[in-house]
Amino acid sequence: MKEITSRERIRMALEHKEPDKIPLGFDAHCCGIHIQTYRKLRAELKLEKGKAHVSDQIQQLGFLDRDFKNEIKNDVDGIFSGAPAEWEFDKKDRGKYWEFEDEFGIRWRMPKEGGFYFDMWEHPLKDAESVADIENHELFDPQDQERFHKVKDQFAVARELGMAPVFNPNTGGVFEMALWIRSFEEFYQDMILNPKMAEALLDKALEYKMKFWEKALEVAGEDILVVAEADDIASQNSLLISPKMYRKFIKPRHKKLFSFIKNKAKSKAYIWYHSCGAVKELIPDLIEEGVDIINPVQLSAKGMNAEELKKEFGKDLVFWGGGIDTQKALPNYSPEEVKVETKRNIDKLAPGGGFVFAPVHNVQADVPPENFLAMLEAVEELQPDN
Repeated sequence: MKEITSRERIRMALEHKEPDKIPLGFDAHCCGIHIQTYRKLRAELKLEKGKAHVSDQIQQLGFLDRDFKNEIKNDVDGIFSGAPAEWEFDKKDRGKYWEFEDEFGIRWRMPKEGGFYFDMWEHPLKDAESVADIENHELFDPQDQERFHKVKDQFAVARELGMAPVFNPNTGGVFEMALWIRSFEEFYQDMILNPKMAEALLDKALEYKMKFWEKALEVAGEDILVVAEADDIASQNSLLISPKMYRKFIKPRHKKLFSFIKNKAKSKAYIWYHSCGAVKELIPDLIEEGVDIINPVQLSAKGMNAEELKKEFGKDLVFWGGGIDTQKALPNYSPEEVKVETKRNIDKLAPGGGFVFAPVHNVQADVPPENFLAMLEAVEELQPDN
């Protein structure tokens, strides 16, 4: 019997079928591994030294090399666009901090001692006073050729190896872009006190993203499978925006963007939507907008019960994540407890298909290698051949 490829395995999960084994979905958006843990894992697995480097500066994620993905039997190849030609990463020494300014004009910094990732601390449109200020804020060309010169090769490698490609976004979603560029405080006020400014910035973000995906999908061609979008709309215990405000400001733009992506794709594209936190109340809206995949399935957040989510939304959504909590369980449990918890969550989310295994969000720097490997052992022990 011919063994199916990783791409076929993931596609079966996306079609709500049970594949030959549980698919493993690292290297997709917010399914990464902090560089400190990644280096420890490579050492633990006795993989070649000196290869580990940072792929995502803000989150300090490691680039998952081919030998590592083969070792853990991963099914996914993340596809990543590059920076525009006129911008480059320039990390500056600011005494106690490392600092850089991204292509959108947002400034980020990370403590030199004890820092695990970069936090934003300055927003380019914080002092904007009019719609004109919003409109005059220049962004780099989202279709700059330099962004895409390695993308076709990444898809070609995934195709040759039979891997499932996940095209990762080059920035946050329309809501996140507005919050980051304007500042959280100012943008939340805009939605109430100056909605025209809020709408102008959201439309600017939407236009940027539509242009990016137009070019990205052209380059991807028929190799496209999963298109990732990330737009956090919830915290641990509640939404970050009321349902009323979400449906007024964000939902129409999400719907327009997701529809645009599906219409422009040269083969069937599945919309991946990432939001941390307690998103359950807005899941019906996300489904209506065209979302196919929800991530990271933060089971520790309010209302995010795995059994209830599967029962209520399992026919419409693929759960990519929810394998184990990365806040408390993965860093703090014993390896045996990690295995028990991992199996428990798989048993709730995997039956009937529509599930790709990944932990809840990125594996952080405090996760012991033995716990990460215990998590993988639990997945392996639940595979049909075992």
